[in-house]
Amino acid sequence: MAAGILPRWPVAAGTFIVRGRIVATYNVLVNLTLSIDEDTFVRARNKAALLGKSLNQLILDYLQDLASIDNRGQSIEEFRRLSGQGNSRGWHFDRNEIHERS
Repeated sequence: MAAGILPRWPVAAGTFIVRGRIVATYNVLVNLTLSIDEDTFVRARNKAALLGKSLNQLILDYLQDLASIDNRGQSIEEFRRLSGQGNSRGWHFDRNEIHERS
Protein backbone atom coordinates (compact mmCIF):
# COMPACT_ATOMS: atom_id res chain seq x y z
CA MET A 1 0.00 0.00 0.00
CA ALA A 2 1.29 3.49 -0.87
CA ALA A 3 2.70 5.50 2.01
CA GLY A 4 0.27 7.94 3.61
CA ILE A 5 -2.86 6.40 2.04
CA LEU A 6 -5.06 4.45 4.38
CA PRO A 7 -7.68 2.01 3.10
CA ARG A 8 -11.31 2.99 3.10
CA TRP A 9 -13.35 0.75 5.37
CA PRO A 10 -16.67 1.07 7.18
CA VAL A 11 -16.62 1.99 10.86
CA ALA A 12 -20.39 2.00 11.32
CA ALA A 13 -23.33 2.16 8.91
CA GLY A 14 -22.76 5.20 6.70
CA THR A 15 -19.40 6.01 8.35
CA PHE A 16 -16.00 5.40 6.76
CA ILE A 17 -12.37 6.15 7.48
CA VAL A 18 -10.77 7.85 4.50
CA ARG A 19 -7.11 8.89 4.71
CA GLY A 20 -7.20 8.72 8.48
CA ARG A 21 -10.36 10.79 8.88
CA ILE A 22 -13.84 9.65 9.80
CA VAL A 23 -16.33 10.56 7.09
CA ALA A 24 -20.05 10.11 7.66
CA THR A 25 -22.73 10.05 5.01
CA TYR A 26 -26.37 10.55 5.78
CA ASN A 27 -29.67 11.34 4.14
CA VAL A 28 -31.88 14.19 5.23
CA LEU A 29 -35.60 13.63 4.94
CA VAL A 30 -37.99 16.55 4.83
CA ASN A 31 -41.56 16.23 6.01
CA LEU A 32 -44.08 17.80 3.66
CA THR A 33 -47.60 18.74 4.64
CA LEU A 34 -50.27 18.93 1.94
CA SER A 35 -53.69 20.48 2.34
CA ILE A 36 -56.25 18.67 0.19
CA ASP A 37 -59.90 17.90 0.62
CA GLU A 38 -60.86 14.48 1.93
CA ASP A 39 -62.54 13.36 -1.30
CA THR A 40 -59.40 14.06 -3.33
CA PHE A 41 -57.30 12.28 -0.72
CA VAL A 42 -59.48 9.16 -0.76
CA ARG A 43 -59.62 9.00 -4.58
CA ALA A 44 -55.86 9.52 -4.88
CA ARG A 45 -55.14 6.88 -2.23
CA ASN A 46 -57.42 4.41 -4.04
CA LYS A 47 -55.71 5.06 -7.38
CA ALA A 48 -52.31 4.64 -5.75
CA ALA A 49 -53.47 1.30 -4.32
CA LEU A 50 -54.57 0.18 -7.79
CA LEU A 51 -51.03 0.93 -8.96
CA GLY A 52 -49.64 -1.11 -6.07
CA LYS A 53 -48.18 1.94 -4.34
CA SER A 54 -48.84 4.03 -1.29
CA LEU A 55 -49.98 7.60 -1.80
CA ASN A 56 -46.69 8.70 -0.24
CA GLN A 57 -44.72 6.69 -2.84
CA LEU A 58 -46.85 8.02 -5.69
CA ILE A 59 -46.23 11.62 -4.60
CA LEU A 60 -42.52 10.91 -4.08
CA ASP A 61 -42.28 9.40 -7.59
CA TYR A 62 -43.99 12.47 -9.05
CA LEU A 63 -41.70 14.91 -7.20
CA GLN A 64 -38.59 12.98 -8.25
CA ASP A 65 -39.82 13.02 -11.84
CA LEU A 66 -40.53 16.73 -11.58
CA ALA A 67 -37.10 17.40 -10.11
CA SER A 68 -35.41 15.52 -12.97
CA ILE A 69 -36.83 17.86 -15.61
CA ASP A 70 -33.34 18.26 -17.11
CA ASN A 71 -33.43 14.61 -18.16
CA ARG A 72 -36.65 15.31 -20.04
CA GLY A 73 -34.86 17.93 -22.09
CA GLN A 74 -32.28 15.32 -23.06
CA SER A 75 -35.06 12.85 -23.89
CA ILE A 76 -36.83 15.40 -26.07
CA GLU A 77 -33.59 16.17 -27.89
CA GLU A 78 -32.95 12.46 -28.45
CA PHE A 79 -36.52 12.03 -29.73
CA ARG A 80 -36.03 14.88 -32.20
CA ARG A 81 -32.68 13.47 -33.30
CA LEU A 82 -34.15 10.02 -33.93
CA SER A 83 -37.49 11.16 -35.44
CA GLY A 84 -37.97 10.34 -39.08
CA GLN A 85 -35.23 7.74 -39.16
CA GLY A 86 -37.55 4.74 -39.09
CA ASN A 87 -38.72 2.63 -42.03
CA SER A 88 -42.45 1.96 -42.24
CA ARG A 89 -41.98 -0.26 -45.33
CA GLY A 90 -44.68 1.69 -47.14
CA TRP A 91 -47.32 1.48 -44.41
CA HIS A 92 -49.23 4.70 -43.82
CA PHE A 93 -51.46 5.61 -40.89
CA ASP A 94 -55.14 5.49 -41.91
CA ARG A 95 -57.30 7.28 -39.35
CA ASN A 96 -60.59 6.00 -40.81
CA GLU A 97 -59.42 2.38 -40.73
CA ILE A 98 -58.34 2.70 -37.09
CA HIS A 99 -61.73 4.08 -36.05
CA GLU A 100 -63.89 1.56 -37.93
CA ARG A 101 -66.44 -0.09 -35.69
CA SER A 102 -67.06 -3.84 -35.91
